[in-house]
Amino acid sequence: MQQTGKPCCPQNLPVYTEIQKCMGIVRNQILALIPT
Repeated sequence: MQQTGKPCCPQNLPVYTEIQKCMGIVRNQILALIPT
């Protein structure tokens, strides 16, 4: 039952969610910089 893109170790889950959160914030800031 291996899921691609997910960490295999349970203790890595908090780090994974933090990275996802940061990526979302960075993506929003980049999109805000682009004139529409």
